[in-house]
Amino acid sequence: MTDTPPPNLVWETALDWLLLIQQNPDDPELNRRLNDWRASAPEHEAAWRKAQKVWQLSGAALSLPSPPAAAAA
Repeated sequence: MTDTPPPNLVWETALDWLLLIQQNPDDPELNRRLNDWRASAPEHEAAWRKAQKVWQLSGAALSLPSPPAAAAA
């Protein structure tokens, strides 16, 4: 038996929405459906905000310069 926690379906759905919106930001129907999903439950809105924050932080992390390579001893 594994000790893997059950998947967080709301979080996974928020990430799915984030990727869809990133690929199709100007699709009005997609945006309407996302807004409907967000408004349907407080946990959906919270997961959406968290997904956006993670996306922003990952972009910021990717823009940081790489640390210098360690000198060979």
